[in-house]
Amino acid sequence: MQIDNQEIKEEALNLAEETLKGIELSRLPMANIALKASRIARLVNDYDLEKIFEYESGGYPSTKDGIAPNIWQLGIKAGRISKNAEGKTVMSCYAINTIENRIVANKIALEQAHDRNVSISSSNPNQYLTVPPTNASERKALLLCINDDTTLLSERTRFIYSNVKKIYMDLKFSSLTESIWLKMKSRIDSYISDIIPEETQKLTAIYDSLNDDNPEKWSNALTTCRRMLKTVADKLYPPTDKTIKKGKSEIKLGEEQFINRLICYIEENSTHKTLDKITNSNIEYIGTRLDKIFDETCKGTHANVDKEEAERCFMHVYMLIGDILEIERQINNEEQ
Repeated sequence: MQIDNQEIKEEALNLAEETLKGIELSRLPMANIALKASRIARLVNDYDLEKIFEYESGGYPSTKDGIAPNIWQLGIKAGRISKNAEGKTVMSCYAINTIENRIVANKIALEQAHDRNVSISSSNPNQYLTVPPTNASERKALLLCINDDTTLLSERTRFIYSNVKKIYMDLKFSSLTESIWLKMKSRIDSYISDIIPEETQKLTAIYDSLNDDNPEKWSNALTTCRRMLKTVADKLYPPTDKTIKKGKSEIKLGEEQFINRLICYIEENSTHKTLDKITNSNIEYIGTRLDKIFDETCKGTHANVDKEEAERCFMHVYMLIGDILEIERQINNEEQ
């Protein structure tokens, strides 16, 4: 669910919460609830669901020739397709408004169908007295109608409730995710501005490239990501001719071994060893991918990168830079 306008998103979220409360507390007739749900669907750009909720309230259109194909498809989504007694597939087009009005009318009729108190007596001991007929059969028929309509109404209530709840949870999760992301972005951007301010222009270049429709720009964006990582490594762990030994391997720390240098920096300066293993694993994976793209770019060709992969790779690099610079920030704070 993608809604760029924050005001519309907040309106949809508030209206969804209000609608759910209306169903749970029985504050409004379900026909009115369905219309509110239709507005929610319109706000979140779900046009099929918008029409379904509208038809749920007032009834699905049909003619003497039957039901139009597009309406039938909406009926399938709404769970209104079934088989009748003859085994024929049919669609129920009744309106919630009609069902609710019929339940109210039948309840009034039921109250009026009570048996009146009648007192029968006779002074003639030989006279045979009969009890006046009751309205038992009428009451039974009314109760059956009320029960059937209540079942239909409950089915439609569950359908509307489940769909509105899904929209509500999607919006709620989206808002939470955006809130977390904005806090994280603000923190990472502040690290970049303080520690490697010269790299802020590269971030702008990456954003522009990822928003372009040209696949070559996506590859260029990842090449710029590689340069940013290398700049961080040069700043925090400058290249050296020395090597370090890990197990039986000699690890080079030269100019182009910036991934090795970043890993060494983390291992030597961070106190979160478990997190370090995850971060280092991500750096190695991203570094390998970026090196491949960089090598192909240097050869005059472009790596086969789709936009989604490029965006995902950038997010990994951006968050990795944030994690690394956070270590540097902690070191600087301890030294002050």
